[in-house]
Amino acid sequence: MVGPGTGVAPFRAFIQERAALAARGEKVGPTVLFFGCRNRNEDFMYQDEWKIYQEQLGDSLKIITAFSRESSRKVYVQHRLSEHAELVSDLLKQKATFYVCGDAANMAREVNLVLGQIIAKQRGLPAEKGEEMVKHMRSSGSYQEDVWS
Repeated sequence: MVGPGTGVAPFRAFIQERAALAARGEKVGPTVLFFGCRNRNEDFMYQDEWKIYQEQLGDSLKIITAFSRESSRKVYVQHRLSEHAELVSDLLKQKATFYVCGDAANMAREVNLVLGQIIAKQRGLPAEKGEEMVKHMRSSGSYQEDVWS
């Protein structure tokens, strides 16, 4: 799941549901959230809740953050995706669904490009094949977007 800023809201519900399932003793698969905002002390939505869900879900939940205004180098969710390319590729090989929610004009476009690059590099494919695989994910429903401009 990739949800910077207010785009994280629907993923909060996904994670709440998984925490409820785990509390009932049901097995939940890996859940990975890439969350980004400008500054952790000002914009880190649901920060306290994420800690609770992390305790409830343990190793099943991984939250990877990107704070774009905390250093001289702006770090966005697409940068974190690249840094965690192996994890992303492994999850996709396990038939994970990839969700993106947020800004269509910049973030979603960049995430789409980076995902194609990850697939190509991790699988030793040409860049065009990675892009084609992302298009196939979209058409098959394993890549879902709720984006706005």
